[in-house]
Amino acid sequence: RDTEWPYNGFARELVGLKPGDSKTITHTFPEDWEVEALQGKEVEMEVTIKTVRAVTLPEIDDEFAKTTGAGETVEALREAVKRDVETRSKTDYDDKYFVDLIEKIKEGATLKYHQHALEHEEEHVLEDLSQRLAQQGMDLDTYFKVRNTTREQFLEEEVKPVAKKRFERSLILDEIVRGEQIEVDNAALDAEFNQTLSALTMQGVDLSKIRGGRQGQQRVAQAVAMESANRVLTRRALDMLKSIAVGEYVPPEERQKVSEVPVPESEMEPEEAETESDTSIESETMDAETEAAASPREKQGDTPPETQVLIEPTNTDETEPVVGDTSVDPDAKNE
Repeated sequence: RDTEWPYNGFARELVGLKPGDSKTITHTFPEDWEVEALQGKEVEMEVTIKTVRAVTLPEIDDEFAKTTGAGETVEALREAVKRDVETRSKTDYDDKYFVDLIEKIKEGATLKYHQHALEHEEEHVLEDLSQRLAQQGMDLDTYFKVRNTTREQFLEEEVKPVAKKRFERSLILDEIVRGEQIEVDNAALDAEFNQTLSALTMQGVDLSKIRGGRQGQQRVAQAVAMESANRVLTRRALDMLKSIAVGEYVPPEERQKVSEVPVPESEMEPEEAETESDTSIESETMDAETEAAASPREKQGDTPPETQVLIEPTNTDETEPVVGDTSVDPDAKNE
């Protein structure tokens, strides 16, 4: 394995040993080894086996399938695994596709923004990393030591490139949302909002124990609503980009005409007809969600009013929309 320590192939040297056995292992590290002190050096290691453990895999049968929660039979489990693999593969493909798409747009776009806005995004990137590390029981200082780097060097070499790429991509997506008049309906917000709350609950977050009582819970609900609106808008902006790329683009005016076509009452389901007459009833949470959907980045205050995104297509032929790049991956540096 590439992650084998202290070098690849070390485990093979221990095959056949029992607890209490000792062995002297000699290894010469290559000249380009990542640890400078070991480059080109021959090292002798005295190894003593303390314990030997093995993994006993269960039988793949219906009883095992039931324990996974994915089905009652092996066949149902296989289908669930197959769907999961297909979903992951599609997600990986879409991620790469949209990353390349947005990069194409950036090539023909003019982006103007304050340095302060970019610095604010850098803080977000570092905060995201800090939270992920905390889930693994590690803090930033320990992480810097493991990476053999300093905070200043890490900010310059890792954080700033990621923040710049992520920030510019978000500006492009915001401009697409505005230019294409993309809106989010309450049903989509409701679904995303509830899905986010369910995910938080599965992670062990108890909203009833949020600090600040009712006001604290309302602040959390508004934050979740804002994040839900951002995710829905991002997905719809990416879908819009894809429709342009594959030649299925429909201008906002035509989309508006389609949405305004009334549905005859005879074709409406009973529940839909009742819902039509009840649209005036809305909760405080949904008010917050609707407000959040208007302009995610402006509501967050991340981008000053002076920030501009001018998308200048190199092709002025309106029958051939410009294809652009798309990426919303926080770890964008490696793309």
